[in-house]
Amino acid sequence: MPRSPSTPPASRTTPSGLQLPAGSGARHFRRAEAERLPFRFPGQKMAAAVRVEELLAAAAPGEREAPSSVSVEKELELEFDLGNLLALDPNPPPAAGLRGAGPRREAALRALARDNAQLLVAQLWALPAERAGGAAGPLVASLPEPSCRLPREKPPPKPRPPTRWEQFARLKGIRRRKRTSLVWDEQAKEWRRRWGYRRAGGDPARSWLLEVPEGADPEEDQFAKKRQEKRERVARNEFNRLRNLARAHRASTAIPAPPLHPTGHQSRQELGLAARVARVSTASLGRFQPRLPKEPVELPPRGRCSKKRRFEPVLGDLAAERGRQLELLKAMNSKKPALDITRAVNKQLREEDAEAAAAKGKKQKQRGKRGRRQQQRPARGGRKSGARRQQRPAGGNVTGVGARVTATHIPEMAVSNIRYGEGVTKEIGMDLKNLGAKKVCLMTDKNLSQLPPVNAVLNSLAKYGINFQMYDEVRVEPTDQSFLDAIEFAKKGEFDAYVAVGGGSVIDTCKAANLYASSPTSDFLDYVNAPIGKGKPVTVPLKPHIAVPTTAGTGSETTGVAIFDFKELKVKTGIASRAIKPTLGIIDPLHTLSMPERIVANSGFDVLCHALESYTALPYKMRSPCPSNPINRPAYQGSNPISDIWALHALRIVAKYLKRAIRNPEDREARANMHLASAFAGIGFGNAGVHLCHGMSYPISGLVKTYKPKDYNVDHSLVPHGLSVVLTSPAVFAFTAQVHPERHLEAAEILGADIRTARIKDAGFILADTLRKFLFDLNVDDGLAAIGYSKADIPALVKGTLPQERVTKLSPRPQTEEDLSALFEASMKLY
Repeated sequence: MPRSPSTPPASRTTPSGLQLPAGSGARHFRRAEAERLPFRFPGQKMAAAVRVEELLAAAAPGEREAPSSVSVEKELELEFDLGNLLALDPNPPPAAGLRGAGPRREAALRALARDNAQLLVAQLWALPAERAGGAAGPLVASLPEPSCRLPREKPPPKPRPPTRWEQFARLKGIRRRKRTSLVWDEQAKEWRRRWGYRRAGGDPARSWLLEVPEGADPEEDQFAKKRQEKRERVARNEFNRLRNLARAHRASTAIPAPPLHPTGHQSRQELGLAARVARVSTASLGRFQPRLPKEPVELPPRGRCSKKRRFEPVLGDLAAERGRQLELLKAMNSKKPALDITRAVNKQLREEDAEAAAAKGKKQKQRGKRGRRQQQRPARGGRKSGARRQQRPAGGNVTGVGARVTATHIPEMAVSNIRYGEGVTKEIGMDLKNLGAKKVCLMTDKNLSQLPPVNAVLNSLAKYGINFQMYDEVRVEPTDQSFLDAIEFAKKGEFDAYVAVGGGSVIDTCKAANLYASSPTSDFLDYVNAPIGKGKPVTVPLKPHIAVPTTAGTGSETTGVAIFDFKELKVKTGIASRAIKPTLGIIDPLHTLSMPERIVANSGFDVLCHALESYTALPYKMRSPCPSNPINRPAYQGSNPISDIWALHALRIVAKYLKRAIRNPEDREARANMHLASAFAGIGFGNAGVHLCHGMSYPISGLVKTYKPKDYNVDHSLVPHGLSVVLTSPAVFAFTAQVHPERHLEAAEILGADIRTARIKDAGFILADTLRKFLFDLNVDDGLAAIGYSKADIPALVKGTLPQERVTKLSPRPQTEEDLSALFEASMKLY
């Protein structure tokens, strides 16, 4: 109910939420029927009904406080606007009651407001009412349309007078349409912008298919014509840019007028400046100078410099650019100190001799005099000392080919036997028979146990009479508990051979079961990677293990690594040893034909990151510490010449066949090649290793909240391993490209980037953009935020990455906790 700003509130709220006036206003309601009487605004009905008993109960305290007459007398009738619930009183206020201030004035105003409100409510009761919802429903009254415009805080804006064009368009009926920036792209089947990197139709100069215009010369090269047109556009834009710079420069060097103010009291400094400008000015002679003689050039404020860097043209002869880059690399290489191998070896030998002499002297002090004499006698002319002098020249220096050298970084390749071909699974029974296996453990998971790959293995085992037991309780993305369950099954069965049919989860579980069943007294953490476990080397012989991969991603059939979720710490870790690699890997392309689309995609992303990370990993020569015993040599040794070959070959296959394998399940060529690429990348990373993408993926998978991916038939939250790895890849490779940028550029070129005009320092950004485009085309989730993570989860993700030193130390660029936080934050959104 509107009231004057000076009118104090004279109403109370009923239990049903209705505002009603105090005093006699309540008596007016008492005269109504004891039933529901709600009101509604125009076009709207009130949802809650109010009983008269509630109104009377709420008005009772007011009656006791201010009893007065129920009749209202006015000389002039009030004007009512029921649409706004407004009452306008034209009667003059009582002068006697409003004089002065205090309780008397307050009571007069309250009585006036009460009377007017009573009259307004009486008008509301006079409105026609109807029953809502039948005869038993409440009475509902509709308010009329408002007739008074309520005052505004500011006057309404005046309409802008139409222009001549608008008048003409209105006369002719022309409607102005705003041109949208989006057009329909038939190839991508989506709306895209008319310009930019991802515009509709792509860059015509880079299109692989062009339409020949009508009447064009059939011998004319349309591709060359498009490139020439682009060169002309680039040159025209460059000319306009330089012209704008020149104009801005002339405008910025204009001489400002002297700061004279019409006050009549100018300072001595201002007057001197004006006189100096007047003496040297030549404008009156018709000569204009951009700057006064000997005037200092003022630098523009920091952050507002108008000078732009001039880049080299993106097309044309690149000989000059290539020459500058080569000179830069030569200058960088010339600053590295030359390594003298002989001098370094001699220094090491002298340090070892000093340590040996100190240890020998300490032992001799603990013996008696007689013992020392007996110890010194053979050294006076014996054969041992003479032989020792012959082996090493005086002074401790070592030269020549036969010099003794300490342990160095020597890469060692360990690969399982691989058998490839369609239908090769039928030979498994024959292989087990040749091995003399009497009792075989067949491991798989619930989803695969009824599918063709497992049936093919079962038929082969039955054909050759192999006794076996099947364990199908393997968990997708295994945990330490699922490993322990499989180990318990293997220990009870006392098997002499193992067959794993499935993806990386099944094969890794079978590796762990074979290891701990062959070493039954070992604790589970004995072979788990440090710092979570003890990381002991595997010295016990294992049983034969045949791996039959059904996914094209993990490459677990070629590696000595088994990965699992350690639930206590909510991180991923694993067991890494060459001893646990499968004896034989069966690669049958027929097994991948039944894979759903997203499983094919996520498996392929794992192959992609295996190849990229192993090729860009820390070189094996820089790996530290260097093991003195070959048994302690880690499975992940850093990038090396042999692993590089397999990684690059796998990367080329991924670039060519992954999209085809995802989009067309009947493309047997693409799926067969992706199955091979998985094994090739496994050979590469199984010996070189992976780094930050995999190290950061472990907490992403371990801390999953509610995300369940498409095409995965699981009863628990799950982030597929390939997806968790690839979501951080753009940020990771933009970070690591500062070291060995040429390798990152080569990888970007294999994935389809044009690096002919690329600069070496932009290698990381080029590879990151190429990966983003690759992932966008395959409908990958838009970063970590799309799978349930936020910035608040970054500390937990960093904490889960820190224990993964087995892989994070292989990053070519060292990282801190702040770097990891920045990488996770950059991976929250990809596009």
